[in-house]
Amino acid sequence: MAARWSPDGATAVSVTADRITIAGTLVVTPSGTAGFTTKITSPTVRTTALKLQASGLAGQVLDLLNSNLSTTIQSVTTRAAERALEPLINAALGALAGPQRIDVLGKRLDLQASPSAITFSREGALVTMNVQAKIAGSEASPGYIFTPNGTPTMNVGNGIQLGLADDLINELLAEVHALGLLDLHLEQNFGLFDTADIKLSLPPMVSANHGDSTMRLVLGDMIATLSNKGKQVISAAVNAEVDLEIERGTQAQEIALQFGKVHVFLNVLGDPADPEAVGGEDISGAAAAGIGLQLDSLSQFLITVPVPSVAGVSLDSLALRADSGYVLVSGKVH
Repeated sequence: MAARWSPDGATAVSVTADRITIAGTLVVTPSGTAGFTTKITSPTVRTTALKLQASGLAGQVLDLLNSNLSTTIQSVTTRAAERALEPLINAALGALAGPQRIDVLGKRLDLQASPSAITFSREGALVTMNVQAKIAGSEASPGYIFTPNGTPTMNVGNGIQLGLADDLINELLAEVHALGLLDLHLEQNFGLFDTADIKLSLPPMVSANHGDSTMRLVLGDMIATLSNKGKQVISAAVNAEVDLEIERGTQAQEIALQFGKVHVFLNVLGDPADPEAVGGEDISGAAAAGIGLQLDSLSQFLITVPVPSVAGVSLDSLALRADSGYVLVSGKVH
């Protein structure tokens, strides 16, 4: 620093120490889309071999600097620590914070999350976040299929656990449905058919309320119309349940929901033109082809979930379960 004691008098002043330690209570406060702010309360700063070096200063000026040195060091050190800790806290707990804009299948997905509460205990930290998701052009969506949510049991242990309300995913699915991206017209060789038209009457939904803690994607009330050479052969109501699995994302600190086994249920509507020639396997084959394409589209929108993380930490033993209407993803930290 520079000390001035007259219009023409000035000298350089340096302060050194072998060690500076700071103790206090770190208070972390949610700050909307900005993430978190940090403040150290009741700080105690200790120094080892603190030295003030200056030349050419009058004795009373030097005494004044010395008398204020410890207070100044505590104030500067505390503020510096707060500024250094804030980005670390946001990196560890605010991975979803802030607006994000993602292009998916030519559509713009706006995702915005903001922390609303945070509590600390000896076991770890629990962060509550409000999340908004909107796909451009989906304003015509009448809404999603709501399922009651409770309070999930979260036991972090020595890792990280992330809970997403299934309604968030269902809202995204309803917006995809409103865009008509899941209604299909397929022209290929299905054996007895060469054309399949599949239209969803209701948006898909994720169910996280199963007693066995499993997760399933439900594709309900799809109407499949099967034709051959321009002539309708049969139509059927198709319902499907798809097991959800958890896998690593594209980066070490990401996870992704993946589709597993597909269970298809058929209900033939009306009588086919040739009942003996058309069997359930024929319809299932065409329906399965359409469902496969729908899942390809949905997998793009069930985007990779960023996991709260800190530099150098990665997750192992990923697990997925359902609890009280939440998708709970757990992982061990190493």
